[in-house]
Amino acid sequence: MIADHVISSAARFRSFLRNIFRKRAVESDLDRELRSYLDLLSEENERRGLAPAAARREALVALGGLTQVKEQTREVRAGVFFETLLQDVYYAGRVFRRSPGFFVVVASTLALGIGITTALFSIVNAVLLRALPYPDAGRIAWLAEVNENGHRMAVSYPDFQDWRSQSHSFQHMAAYGDTDSTVSNGVSASRVHMAVVTADFFKTFGTSPVIGRTFSAAEHRIGTPPSVLISDSLWRGMFGSAPGVLGRTIKLFGGIPCTVIGVMPAGFDFPANSQLWTTAELIDEGMQSRTAHNFEVVGKLRKGVPMALAQEDVGGIARRIKANFPGTYQGKDAQVIALHEHLSGPVKPSLLMLLAAVGCVLLIVCVNVANLLLARGVARARELAIRGALGAGRARLIRQLAVESLALAVASGVAGVIFAWWTLHILKFLVPISIARVETVTIDGAVLVFAALVSIFSSLLFGVVPAFVASRVDVNETLKQTSAQHTAAGKSRRIGNLLVVSEVALAFVLLIGTGLMLRSFEQMRRQPAGFDSSNVLTAALSFPVLSVKWDAPPDRLQHYQAIASRIRLLPGVRYAAYTSTLPLSGDRRDGHFLIEGYPDLPGFQSDADFRIVSPDYFRAVGTRLMAGRLFSDRDGASDMPVVVINSAMARNVFPKGDALGHRVWFDSFDEKRIFMAIVGIVDNIREDSLIHAPNPAAYVCYTQHQLYLSDTNLVVKVDGHPERFAPAVRRIIGSVDQDIPVTFETLEELSVRSTSRQRFETAMLGLFAWLAVVLAGIGIYGVLSYLVQQTRAEIGVRMALGANSRDILAGILSRGARAALAGALLGLPVILLIARLLSSMLYNVKPFDPLTYVGASVFLLLVALLSSYLPARRATQVEPVDALKYE
Repeated sequence: MIADHVISSAARFRSFLRNIFRKRAVESDLDRELRSYLDLLSEENERRGLAPAAARREALVALGGLTQVKEQTREVRAGVFFETLLQDVYYAGRVFRRSPGFFVVVASTLALGIGITTALFSIVNAVLLRALPYPDAGRIAWLAEVNENGHRMAVSYPDFQDWRSQSHSFQHMAAYGDTDSTVSNGVSASRVHMAVVTADFFKTFGTSPVIGRTFSAAEHRIGTPPSVLISDSLWRGMFGSAPGVLGRTIKLFGGIPCTVIGVMPAGFDFPANSQLWTTAELIDEGMQSRTAHNFEVVGKLRKGVPMALAQEDVGGIARRIKANFPGTYQGKDAQVIALHEHLSGPVKPSLLMLLAAVGCVLLIVCVNVANLLLARGVARARELAIRGALGAGRARLIRQLAVESLALAVASGVAGVIFAWWTLHILKFLVPISIARVETVTIDGAVLVFAALVSIFSSLLFGVVPAFVASRVDVNETLKQTSAQHTAAGKSRRIGNLLVVSEVALAFVLLIGTGLMLRSFEQMRRQPAGFDSSNVLTAALSFPVLSVKWDAPPDRLQHYQAIASRIRLLPGVRYAAYTSTLPLSGDRRDGHFLIEGYPDLPGFQSDADFRIVSPDYFRAVGTRLMAGRLFSDRDGASDMPVVVINSAMARNVFPKGDALGHRVWFDSFDEKRIFMAIVGIVDNIREDSLIHAPNPAAYVCYTQHQLYLSDTNLVVKVDGHPERFAPAVRRIIGSVDQDIPVTFETLEELSVRSTSRQRFETAMLGLFAWLAVVLAGIGIYGVLSYLVQQTRAEIGVRMALGANSRDILAGILSRGARAALAGALLGLPVILLIARLLSSMLYNVKPFDPLTYVGASVFLLLVALLSSYLPARRATQVEPVDALKYE
């Protein structure tokens, strides 16, 4: 039984192939077979006594006609569907050749929508959807402590050790930190991003060096001669891809000799942009303190262990630690999330919002194309009626129109992918580098599949409605030619109006979103930064150090003073100063402080950022002095220790306004209680971002605290363009130490970069809204132009009966205004649905901001009236006599 079925299926498949690829031979065989049968019937009739002609005629009658039998045979043989489908494809090609202009306009419009959608999806795919490039990436988790306020924070080394030893959910667990460092190989020096890691870091990621090995257990002991692993890019750049790189010595921080033990594979750069990895034990800062939260933690779950169970496991350990060490700065809980979620979480809402926005643009494109096809369907009504009269059923007509739509979509999809590839090269320059894995954005197989699906979806979206409308032709009415045009036009006009209202609604939603984002961005930019970024040049400096010692920082004061004094002599230079952290850089160092004579403050109120600055720093960045005095050259190492605090710290710690004169001690500066007198209060400098409120901060003079001075930032206030001073500043720095790598950046560039993600989101949403409004305007113009064309006779009758041009103009304009009003009302429920998503992305702006809604409505109304004016103007120029000729 099964064998017979297999044989039958094989025979039918062979017949299918023969019918498709040897059609002429099949037709010839069919014709020969039918004629042989006809001859046999004719001979039979002749034997019954009929004349040859009568016998053949009788045989044809009995057979039912050669052509009819051939048609019946073709309809039941294998492959007939594909055969007729090919016919529809060939016919579609002929249709497009007859109307090349229509084909180019529609295909270009669709290519625009598909291309932009595909380009943005490629970013979403790389950042949100594509798995991390590590074996079993789904099992890699990111762990953090949770403080008393419920916020995530970094992990202390002792807590990490307890997590690693007591947890049963993880196969591997490792801690890491990252920073910038100067690396030299005796020939050249460069500034690289480096990571310090604990044991099992590379096992957690399942990644091994392509050359050499990872760190041994002995190399993770404090005091062991340091060794490093380098990235593929550093190996190729600094060592010229030398195969004998293993065992070579490089100087970390410009002076600590380290041995290269391995080269990591290309593409491995965790933490982001890392080019070098060394052991965490090299820097023993705070390694024994449970309140020194200096490390991030990653771990690989054991097979079969869900993330929720790991969360319960590590959270229980964190709570036990809190019970045993109930200090203020001890985390009270822990959080465990997938590493992929940790990396993509901050940008996920904005990317999904942009993808939804570009989806709206694509829908509007499809609506415009559908309107074009509706109008074209009216023009082809007679053609379709004739085909129906010749026997084509409605299903066949729908399939023919659907094939034409699909052919348009295929051509548009190919052009859209090319446009997406071109667009992607532009977007790569606009997307902020702070977005994780944005450098991996490319058009890969997943993106091509998405483009294909979008093309098919688009063809269904813009092709189904016009196909159903056009296929519902009344053959008798259409072929009369007198009223057919009006009948078909009436149907398509009603549907076209509905489509235009829907695209206006989508455009209104995007306008509201763009308006809210613009208002939010403007509110953010108006926040007082606490400094003046104009005409300020910054340079990151890294002097060589021979060892990293918490209690014995290197003395670089003479170098810094020599550089600053020479820079001040340059014409046009007003101030030259130093700071351990630049404004808006996002770099933070904070610590616990005590006020002399005061009890320890509850919670995290006794925590503040601290900065090491030179006396002219506040003048260089234009920060206002609120009370007291700034640092001066008299604040030397042997003088009374002093500190300047910001307004936030003064307000939080000294609500009575009596901060000046009090003495404060930071345990991050000195293990011994050396109190510093508060001598000044300055305006709040936004150190993290413009969005976040300023943290309490304390500033100490670099002559009294040289901690972290091996890496510092030079700040030069000049008259004129800061960039033109860079060569002279570089020469002065080189005269002090020619091996110091220097990277320049203006403070304005740093300020702009700090808002790059919000700027990108707002710009992209604004672009999509602009496209949506333009397309909606085109849609209104197209529908009203078509209306004027189809109602010329009606307009002529009205004008013949006394209607003036003003009435006709007002009537057409009112149609456009009603479309805008209906679209706005239809879009309001959508705005209500996405209000929660918008609220999480806005700053100092409510999702239902009245000014934004009124502005978007007025703007949309103006676009509708502008789009309606030309068709309305054309309607007023109709001559009644000429219009009535069509009747």
